[in-house]
Amino acid sequence: NYGLNSPYRADPEQPIILYYEDFDQNGAIDPILAVSENGKQYPYVARDDLIQQLPMLKKNFTSYLNYAQTDMSQILSRLPEAKTDTIETLHSVLLDLDGQSLNEWKMPAEVQSAPIYAIESFDFDFDGDQDILMAGNNSYNRVKTGEIDANYGVLLENQGDLTFKAVSPMRTGINIRGDVRSLNYLPILGRGYLIFGINNGQIKCFEQERKDQVYN
Repeated sequence: NYGLNSPYRADPEQPIILYYEDFDQNGAIDPILAVSENGKQYPYVARDDLIQQLPMLKKNFTSYLNYAQTDMSQILSRLPEAKTDTIETLHSVLLDLDGQSLNEWKMPAEVQSAPIYAIESFDFDFDGDQDILMAGNNSYNRVKTGEIDANYGVLLENQGDLTFKAVSPMRTGINIRGDVRSLNYLPILGRGYLIFGINNGQIKCFEQERKDQVYN
């Protein structure tokens, strides 16, 4: 659910790999994120951040040039054996359980603008199909990554056969700024209400005006 609007890139041929272990044996897990380029893995983390996390590596990387020429195999050779998690896609996707198989469907481009943290499913247009509303954002990244906050509340209209079309904000009236972490649809006395919980911000409420996707 991270989306494609970030410096990160991942695919099966060049995945992102998270190496982790309590390398300095202080009781806390030490993660090292690595990205692929030309068949090799390189640390995504900056030299100063890595040394701050694992001071015992300072003697091995005495300059920024030395660190820039270092791949993950050289770093890992100086550390205890690490566990790994691998990311092969950053697309926000729909997973459909069909019998014993799990099928993956990539969501529309409008969904890929920011990480998704809140999802609500409901028949927003009253046509008998379940539509999906997605919100999220992440404004508190390291400087190297930057703010990823271009999702203002994306409503996906169910077209049938597990296909969805993003609805224009001009039609929905939904325009949420900030890092959304919760989302609920509440039907009350024949009307619908969307409640957005925003990190370090006020709750936002949208009231449905009529039986389409328009809120205010």
